[in-house]
Amino acid sequence: MTRGSSLHWLFIVLFVIVQGCVDTSLRAPRPETPPGTPTAPPPPAPPPVVGQGAPPPLPPGAPSPAAPAAPPSPPHSPTAARPSPAPGTEFPAFPWPPPQASTFAVIDAALLRNPPPQGTRLGDVDQKLRAALERTGYFERTYLSVPDGFALVTRLEQINSDGTPKAGAARWAVDVDRLTTFSLQAYLKALFFAQPGYFRIIVFIVTPHPFAEATATVAREEAMDWLRQGLLALPDSVGAREYSDQFTCSALIYEFEKPNLGEQARSLMPSPVPGQVHLEKAGVWQALR
Repeated sequence: MTRGSSLHWLFIVLFVIVQGCVDTSLRAPRPETPPGTPTAPPPPAPPPVVGQGAPPPLPPGAPSPAAPAAPPSPPHSPTAARPSPAPGTEFPAFPWPPPQASTFAVIDAALLRNPPPQGTRLGDVDQKLRAALERTGYFERTYLSVPDGFALVTRLEQINSDGTPKAGAARWAVDVDRLTTFSLQAYLKALFFAQPGYFRIIVFIVTPHPFAEATATVAREEAMDWLRQGLLALPDSVGAREYSDQFTCSALIYEFEKPNLGEQARSLMPSPVPGQVHLEKAGVWQALR
């Protein structure tokens, strides 16, 4: 055998040995993990990118944050809670049928209407009545409801026996002949010689319904409550109604007499002064014309 052939066979033998070693290592079984060995935790997740809305991770044992409250509904949205009506906005009622009056007068409808072709509403009637009252010193009045209309009530005033208002502050004084200074002479004069006092409340009733007065009378203090119970302005829903030919405006005069100090005022039935004369003495009748 030559030297060249010997080297050739030596390379073949080495190649077979090396190939066998490689196959043996690949077929060798891998060692099993012993029981109870903890599994390696997975690698931590990368931190969230700022601006993508992901919350930061919580530390161990920290409580979960509460969910944010829903924003309140806008004030005018359909689901927003509507506030309840304010108390005291209802239209208080005048006693119906009206208590028996001392006397009365019916106001000519032509005095309360707008000139044609302009129409007339109850608000126009109220405006004319208010203007006449203010021109004659009746600055305090309130409104009460009557069927399909309104009642306009004036403040209690002190009058003379002929229906003219008392002068100055005595007109609106509730008590008659109040002693401003005390002396035995003034006290005896007020006790034995005091003149009777007369008081008046005027109620204008605007309604399309004919009515008759009740048989019962009203006490002075009860009539004074009408002013406190009424509204300071006529509701728009009433003022917008048409003042048709069926409407009438009646002035009911409630007159009271207080004979002396310490005595209760009583209804004057009937009044010795007719209703239209009461309005004339008060100046209201002339102010309406």
